[in-house]
Amino acid sequence: MTIRILGFLIVAFAFTAAAFNSSAHGQTLDELCTSEQCHDLVKGFERYAQHGNTHSMVFLALAYANGEVVEQDHRKASMWIRESVRLRSPLGAYVKAQWRRQGFVFEQDEERAEWLIDRAIAGGFSVAMYDRAVRFLHDPERMQEGADLLEEAADLGLPDARYLFALLLEHGEVYEQDLVIAGLLYRELAVEGFRDSRQRLEAVITQVERSSAEDVQAVVAQLRAYDDMEVITVYGRYGSFDDHLAAINASVRDRFYQKPTGTRMRRARPCEDTVGCRVLFNRDWGDVAVTTLAGALGLPNGM
Repeated sequence: MTIRILGFLIVAFAFTAAAFNSSAHGQTLDELCTSEQCHDLVKGFERYAQHGNTHSMVFLALAYANGEVVEQDHRKASMWIRESVRLRSPLGAYVKAQWRRQGFVFEQDEERAEWLIDRAIAGGFSVAMYDRAVRFLHDPERMQEGADLLEEAADLGLPDARYLFALLLEHGEVYEQDLVIAGLLYRELAVEGFRDSRQRLEAVITQVERSSAEDVQAVVAQLRAYDDMEVITVYGRYGSFDDHLAAINASVRDRFYQKPTGTRMRRARPCEDTVGCRVLFNRDWGDVAVTTLAGALGLPNGM
């Protein structure tokens, strides 16, 4: 996976055809964002980043790192991703870890990358859990740690983790074979249309039917419940990329934009009549664990 694709995939969920009626799949932000209004909206995220929104910080870091929509500037990319990590963003820690691994924006440093992955996992970021689980599963000495992380990521709903967990259960690798649990996981993923889950579910059902278990028919009926489910595809109400980006911008503005604080403290809230001046971020709170910028902003289909 190239560095540009990595950066785009982390943020792109906020700007895909699943969220607005367009053929945006596979397009870069530069290809989608062509109007002056769109560029102004993208640059406006800096205001929200200045007021402590870590997901806007990561958005800016990726934009500057890859030179998409804004002019490429690794110094600014470095500044914003560092700031997101300082404010304990799991997403920011994970992105920076990838950059450290590949020597992009920062010097390559595997040890530092692993420390950042630790931060992302501690913050509940399922993608980081899956990342490390896959690597540990290839190491006989750390396989159990990998299995535990994979299950945790699957429990948090990450489709890739649920799929791999089901695959391992189906074949009895790492875990003891459990066709029923594997089938139930495939059934959930099939409803979402994830990869070849539908085909894998049918393969599991065939294996169950050939088994000698006493409750075969009941299990098969449970797994085939997928056939009675209606899959509904929902399209958003935004007709263009600019409209959708404007809605994102407004959402962040309403939640994070504040009047000048009257203080020299970075990322501080304005003074309020009842509570006085206070710092926006409390290190004991941590960030909300989400997997996409869309999820952080409360957008349709955001995770």
